[in-house]
Amino acid sequence: MKLTIETKIFTPYVHILGTKHLSPNTVKEIFENCLTELQKTPFCWEIEGMTIPLHISYRKAKAAKKHIQLHHGTLTFSFEIDWNTYLEQMKKNYPNDILPEEKDLQEEVQLHFLCASLLKRYQEFIFTVNLAYPGFLLTQKAFLKKEKKVLSSIDGLKGSIFSESYFDQFEYGYSIIQILPIQDCWQWIETQTNFLNGMGELPIDRALNALTYLLNPDGYDEIFYALIGLEAIYTADKSTSVLEQLRRKIELLFGPLAGLKKKVTTMYDIRSQLMHGTLPFPSKYYIYDASEVYNQFFTNHYERTTNIAVLLLIGSVQQFIMHDAKELKSHFSLSFTP
Repeated sequence: MKLTIETKIFTPYVHILGTKHLSPNTVKEIFENCLTELQKTPFCWEIEGMTIPLHISYRKAKAAKKHIQLHHGTLTFSFEIDWNTYLEQMKKNYPNDILPEEKDLQEEVQLHFLCASLLKRYQEFIFTVNLAYPGFLLTQKAFLKKEKKVLSSIDGLKGSIFSESYFDQFEYGYSIIQILPIQDCWQWIETQTNFLNGMGELPIDRALNALTYLLNPDGYDEIFYALIGLEAIYTADKSTSVLEQLRRKIELLFGPLAGLKKKVTTMYDIRSQLMHGTLPFPSKYYIYDASEVYNQFFTNHYERTTNIAVLLLIGSVQQFIMHDAKELKSHFSLSFTP
């Protein structure tokens, strides 16, 4: 059975305009490197005990419209699944599952589960690409097809906060987030984490789970998920305050970067004000985003604080990838020398 997953990809406006520290050509080159790596690297997905080789292709849009989110083209994942092998594997994996008696209905249920599994793995893969190239591969709705027939679909991953955090770091003079090989990131996800199982067993799994909510944020919850991820990684010591552990361990990992400790303290101050209801914030139905009071909240308090939290979380996860590690341990000791 030949299947495809198709999605249109786009990039936020900052990729089009460039920044003070990166020209549009440099940003374009990073994006094109991402696409090249996707198409030339032999990726595989593991689904229900089966190894599925991928063929990834890209078709550029004929004419890009000049609006804030520029449509680049269509990304297609092509693969083949032996239907009989899949059915046998499902019987082996789930021997106690109760299926309808009619064979046609049995296969319909199994096909539905296969579609759900494939689209889940697709989203996890796109998420991983955005760990390697933060915010450079944002997607619209994806369609799983058998020939031209749409079997299922899933919403896109549209959050631009990954790329905002990546670009913001240059303004601070930091280099916390890197561009990493996609294959290294995917191999680490598969071998050193339980992320693909869905539930966070290890601290790094919980940090990754928190990051998934930042690609499709809902309202103003990004700062909470970012801090959940950071605390999962850094706060194993129950005898020391959470804030002190973060300040100390982040500095140990990334070095004494100018103003970083103060920014970590500000993150927790803003989080505390939001949690305790002392910071004015908009309702879910608020539309006056050009007002002075909104600008005071979003620009002066929320946006930069959240971007720093996401910057530190992505950068911390990338350190795990670069060290091919599943755990971060810290040791503090005092010693006297004669």
